[in-house]
Amino acid sequence: CSSSKGSRQHLAPPYFRLGVLKASSAALNMSMSLAPHPVGIKFWTSIWRSCKDLPYSEIHPKFQNAYGHAFHRNLGKYFYAHRAGPLGAWAPIVMFSVGFKIVTMYYGTLRDTNAAVDAAAAYGQSGYKTNPVPK
Repeated sequence: CSSSKGSRQHLAPPYFRLGVLKASSAALNMSMSLAPHPVGIKFWTSIWRSCKDLPYSEIHPKFQNAYGHAFHRNLGKYFYAHRAGPLGAWAPIVMFSVGFKIVTMYYGTLRDTNAAVDAAAAYGQSGYKTNPVPK
């Protein structure tokens, strides 16, 4: 009988209030001590209270502004600090791509020029794959 009494103390209080199970007043008055919430419930309820009557068109810009400021305050140190103008963060990538394209085009031009000279030397001065001189 004592084992069933001990199991009743572990059940949630709503079961006792509904009259499904009977318990002693000591079991109903048992309190749990939880650590306080790290942010606090007042913080979240104040946000809800200030936004509950506003339309979405006003809430969204407020959130974007607050989120953007918090994001850059906390994570801005990890971003590349540059003054790129209209390209923004794409500037280093675009500049590298343009430079890479110029270097590969220059290499290809030199390679093709040298290949043409080598082919002409191998096949005589008339060149390689050239039309014959008309007679």
